[in-house]
Amino acid sequence: MNKSYLIALLFPLLTYAQTFELKNGNSMCMLGKGTGQDATINPFGGADSYATIENLGTIEFGIRIEIEKKEVREFLIKPKEVFKIEIPKSSVFYVDSVDRKTAIVKIYYSKD
Repeated sequence: MNKSYLIALLFPLLTYAQTFELKNGNSMCMLGKGTGQDATINPFGGADSYATIENLGTIEFGIRIEIEKKEVREFLIKPKEVFKIEIPKSSVFYVDSVDRKTAIVKIYYSKD
């Protein structure tokens, strides 16, 4: 079997993507608070994983990772930008609006 064909078959098993809108200055918890999180499901949430965040809209938004309540990392994602970040299993991951306009966010989760 061709290696590229095998990779193409396995790729959907290794990533999981979701798209949503972030409106009116809201913050959404993506991972780390258990049941009742706001927008996405990380199928790798029980282990260290990665999030690739894509800004599909025309305004910037922020992401925030709180690691064991000791460290907070914050980043702005500009329009049309793609950003990848490691999410340790013990962290809480948020997406934050920085404008009253609607941001369009796409998040891919993966193991690497």
